Amino acid sequence: MNTANILLKSILEDEILSHKFPFIDHLKQNIITESIRYLLKVSSSGHEPDDEPILNFIFKTLNIFVELITYRSTMKQNEIDTLMQLLFPEPLINIIFDLFLFVPIHQAKIFITYLFVTLMKKNKQFHTSEHIKYFMSQLCIELLSNPKSITNRTIKTLQTYILDFVYLDLMRGSREEFEMKLSKFPEQFQELSMIIDIINAIMDETKCSKFPAMMFVQSSNVLNKASQFTLDEITISNSHFDNMFDLQLINLRNEDELIEHSFTEFIETLPISFQRYPSLVNIPVVYIQNRAKLFYILEIFVEKNLVLLDLNLASDKSVFTDKIRAIKSYLSRRRRFKWFEQSLCQTKQNSSSNPTVIFDVLKASIRDSDGQNSLFYQGYEQLHENAHLLFRTCDQRLWRANYIGMHSTDQGGPYRDSITGMCSDICSTRLPLFILCPNGRMNIGLNRDQCIPNVFPLNQSIPIEIVKQYRFIGQLMGMAIRNKHYLDLKFPALLWKQLLGEDITVKDIEAIDVQSFAIIKKIESIIAENQPLFDNMNDLRFEIMSSAGYMYELMPDGKAIRVTVNNFKEYCIRYHEYHFNEFRRQIEYIRQGLCSIVPNSFMTFLTVNELEDAVCGKDHIDIELLKRNTQYSNCKNDTPFIQQFWKIL
Repeated sequence: MNTANILLKSILEDEILSHKFPFIDHLKQNIITESIRYLLKVSSSGHEPDDEPILNFIFKTLNIFVELITYRSTMKQNEIDTLMQLLFPEPLINIIFDLFLFVPIHQAKIFITYLFVTLMKKNKQFHTSEHIKYFMSQLCIELLSNPKSITNRTIKTLQTYILDFVYLDLMRGSREEFEMKLSKFPEQFQELSMIIDIINAIMDETKCSKFPAMMFVQSSNVLNKASQFTLDEITISNSHFDNMFDLQLINLRNEDELIEHSFTEFIETLPISFQRYPSLVNIPVVYIQNRAKLFYILEIFVEKNLVLLDLNLASDKSVFTDKIRAIKSYLSRRRRFKWFEQSLCQTKQNSSSNPTVIFDVLKASIRDSDGQNSLFYQGYEQLHENAHLLFRTCDQRLWRANYIGMHSTDQGGPYRDSITGMCSDICSTRLPLFILCPNGRMNIGLNRDQCIPNVFPLNQSIPIEIVKQYRFIGQLMGMAIRNKHYLDLKFPALLWKQLLGEDITVKDIEAIDVQSFAIIKKIESIIAENQPLFDNMNDLRFEIMSSAGYMYELMPDGKAIRVTVNNFKEYCIRYHEYHFNEFRRQIEYIRQGLCSIVPNSFMTFLTVNELEDAVCGKDHIDIELLKRNTQYSNCKNDTPFIQQFWKIL
């Protein structure tokens, strides 16, 4: 976001907090006026007028309005509702839809549909006019009947938001109305709706959500006659499972190789295999079998319909993609990795002559202030311009490492050594990219050996050279995933989560800074106990200790503003927002680099641990897996010295 946008957003936030809206009203009036002027030009001339600056102003302002609604997770629903009525009155919504119809730019149509979907998600009372609903429904039907929407990325993005819009609109009515209207849509849309219903029923801890009738009809086309199930069987099975039991069953599915060859045989052998999982022992085997069938059916229909959705969309953008990603751990690891490997194959680059990268070890031994002598910077400087192509090839070695003065022939050793050398620099104090986490610096709590992105003030842009280096680190991660050249990096869960587009939590932040929310928790406990706050808040100001150890003002001149009972809520909001956004930009740049090498679409179906393992390798050796894949010569697996060998390992 540029400086002008940051300033504009800050002004609007101040108006909202003060409950005075002159600038907001002025902006709304300007949007309506300029939109009408644009539409009149279109209708009178019959073609698109050359008014790109006007359209940019309209859409950028609308985007800021959307951010004001979605940015603050601490807003209560009644506050969101009031803000939406202020920012998006009905006349403005109708004008925005007219722009959808007449602006011929696909990205404009995508943004407008996303805007409608966001407002519908944020406020269940938000309604568009009947003619808007009808148009979107017909457009949905048309898109699903057009094969081009599957192959064209832009059309697929628009289609995803149209599907979201229609689904959210149908959900506004009763269940009977929903099912009646749903029957008029193509089978693909009905199956997507069915998938959402299955997910809701699985994830509902109250067990009140019902499984869709359509699932039992469709399952007959997937399962053989002996493996089919009824509504009662699935409902009873559902009552015996919670998240912990589900995870045990999922682990069983992931570890059992039989499922790869025959799902029927896997189901038949469950009475034996599930005995190794303590949480499942007390559940009748028939319920475990039915639960496994349910997961299998879900997986089949998810795979069938993924082609309809733009899986590159970030989290919290689409109803369908978010729902499916939310249950990714319920989908078998084999199937998810199959999708991922297919996406890697489809985006690989043909091999070409690999460059020679010259490393000067003597230069690298001389410490400098900005790290430009380091092995990492030497490699970055020579590789980053073409990394987006080079790192997508499948060559055993992507470059030839030439160490000045060493006269080595790179048969693989110098190449691997160059990767190791660059990795050792990444998290060192030689570079301004990463720092040891607060727990490590203070020698308290967990994860003391983990590094976090260096901290940059949120109200200032990150230097472009630093941005490029973060992107290059992401590209190195992508290289590691594609070519199994694992990187020795110690990053916390919050970094891997954000690379996957997952939300981080207070626990994730406390995992690298155990003191991060101590002051907030202390004051909240004082409030809960009805104790006087004055003494505890006397020295508290609108500033925060960053993860790098320096103070940052939470608002302009924050160090001069005392925290009081009246403004404590606002202090908490800004305090949380700082911590949740402290590394957001840095990790986003790493993600951009990663996604230039590895497709984001199916990478987001990996779990946090799976992504870390794909980049860094496993931090332990699976002895049982090693045993299963060991061949013996002149001895057997029960030979005494072989048994001793495994015991030592």
